[in-house]
Amino acid sequence: MAHLASNLAVVSPSIFIPSPGGGGGASKGPNSGKLRVREHPNHGVYVEGLTVVAVSDYTEVGQLMALGGRARTVASTNMNDTSSRSHAIFTVSVFSFRA
Repeated sequence: MAHLASNLAVVSPSIFIPSPGGGGGASKGPNSGKLRVREHPNHGVYVEGLTVVAVSDYTEVGQLMALGGRARTVASTNMNDTSSRSHAIFTVSVFSFRA
């Protein structure tokens, strides 16, 4: 069985991959703002250039999710001091293979 995970953030109008090192929105991956949403006729919608990581347990999934959380873009509003200015999409795909 294989488990694959990806993490991305959408800060209008850009899509970026959160990367380690720093926090609070300044930590954007090398493809920051360069990723594009595409549609394949057979496979559906996908993000071109999105890094997909193999994960083997819940700890690794949690670490990847925490990385994205630290890279969130936030700002103060009248209703919420730490309002999110981005939308995160975290995807886990599970594949099963027959021997």
